[in-house]
Amino acid sequence: MEAGETATVQLLDGMFFQNENRFTATEGCSLIVTTGGIGPAPRDVTPEATEAVCGKMMPGFGELMRTESLKFVPTAILSRQTAGIRGNSLIVNLPGKPSAIGDCLQAVSLLSLIALT
Repeated sequence: MEAGETATVQLLDGMFFQNENRFTATEGCSLIVTTGGIGPAPRDVTPEATEAVCGKMMPGFGELMRTESLKFVPTAILSRQTAGIRGNSLIVNLPGKPSAIGDCLQAVSLLSLIALT
């Protein structure tokens, strides 16, 4: 991928991340963002899938996103947002609710840029 290009990837129950052969479709991306799958339900496996492919986890991203979300909804404490580094890519797991996505992205946007440099 060229700088500034974006790609959309379908994630189904973490299977995309767990299949290393298919993950190569995102190689070269500086930032990979997922939405949803971060709750306590059995089907919510995005954080586990992210951890399985990352060399380093960045738990501070999740802590900051939960702190920001708690300003709006008390159930944010149940979320399991996280982030990790795979090669030169930062993978950030965001909530599935559109308004929460905006709140969390705003909270971590500057940190994402710093992590990518």
